[in-house]
Amino acid sequence: MNEAELIEATTSYMANAQSAGTNLVTFLFAYITAAYLVGDKLTRVQLWIVSVLYTCSMCMSFVGIYGNMARARDYSHQLHELHPERTYFMGDGNFWFFIIVSFSILAASHYFMWSVRHPKT
Repeated sequence: MNEAELIEATTSYMANAQSAGTNLVTFLFAYITAAYLVGDKLTRVQLWIVSVLYTCSMCMSFVGIYGNMARARDYSHQLHELHPERTYFMGDGNFWFFIIVSFSILAASHYFMWSVRHPKT
């Protein structure tokens, strides 16, 4: 690939990752809103259905973000080989940061649902 194609592919994959991230935020706020408004009224079966669907949706978003970021990182490395003097966003540390933040979001949102269903009072 030439430089223009690498730049276009990188930005395309990053845009796809951003779209998957938007889905992640949408799922997150839908879940915590449902937890806040009706979490204490859900039956155990309803809770499991909502939580499993939410977790699956979040995992699909994680895969979408991670997969697109991985391809963008590959193309960024190729761009870096063409121009070593330039700095590119996609470093290996970004992936570990993303993984930690993603699972922290998932754990925190499940804890929020648990805290609504089990108040201390």
